[in-house]
Amino acid sequence: MKSNSFQKISIFCVAIDILIIIAIFLLRKNLPPIIPLFYGMPVSESQLAGSLSLAIPPFISGVFVALNFGLNSLFKDSFLQQILSGLTIALTALSAVAVVKIILLVI
Repeated sequence: MKSNSFQKISIFCVAIDILIIIAIFLLRKNLPPIIPLFYGMPVSESQLAGSLSLAIPPFISGVFVALNFGLNSLFKDSFLQQILSGLTIALTALSAVAVVKIILLVI
């Protein structure tokens, strides 16, 4: 896999993360003030967060995309580039699915 294709994948994933964050801010008036975000916590109020906290998963995904992009520029191994591009796509997709499912749950 060429470095150019990894750059395209990274840009695409960052664009998806930004679009999700923009959608959260545009939908915030339709969202309840408190949403269930932290499903790993015990069943209580600790699972709840403010509606703008939905931007946390795509933000973290964007940070990992930037980290993978930095690692890709350090190492020129094609196998490592394939692994990093797969991780970038998977993390962005899982973040997007989680946010969309929560939005659909509360709207």
